[in-house]
Amino acid sequence: MKSIIPDANIFIRFLLNDIPTQVNKAETIFQQAKKKEIEIIVPQIVVFEIHFTLDKYYQFDKKDINEKIKAILSADYFIIEKRAIFLKALEFWLSNNISFPDAFLISFCEEVNGELFSFDKKLNKLNSRLKVSRIDRFKGIAKGVYGKGEEYIGKER
Repeated sequence: MKSIIPDANIFIRFLLNDIPTQVNKAETIFQQAKKKEIEIIVPQIVVFEIHFTLDKYYQFDKKDINEKIKAILSADYFIIEKRAIFLKALEFWLSNNISFPDAFLISFCEEVNGELFSFDKKLNKLNSRLKVSRIDRFKGIAKGVYGKGEEYIGKER
C-alpha cells in the first residue's frame, strides 16, 4: 500500500477551506485513506506545526484550535504518532496556561511513567502538582475509595 506523509499545509488548507484547488486535493487523499487505498502517516512534528500555524499565524483561539486538531486526531484513517498523548495534551493545554509543547511533554511523561527534566520553573512546578495528584488518585483507587478503578478512570476521560 502506498504511504503518504502530508505536510501541515495540507491540513491547514483543508481546515481553513480557503484555496479550493488545494482543498479538493486534500479531500481526495483523505477519501483514499478512508477507503484504505492509501495510508496517511502523520508525524508528530506535523501536529505541532498545525497547532503553531493556527495559533501564531491565523490567531485562532484555544477552543477553535483544540476542535480542529482534535478532529484530525480523531480521524481513524490517519496514522498519527502518539495520538493518545496528543489528545491528553490538548485537554491539558486547553485547561491550563501552558504551551502546547509543554502540555505534550507532561502528557508524554505521564504516559511512559517518566520524570520531566527541565530548567523551566513554571513547568516543573505544574508537573510536580500533577504528579502529586496522580499519586493521590492511584492511592484512592488502590484503597478502593473510588470503587472499581475502571469506573473512576472512565469518569476522567
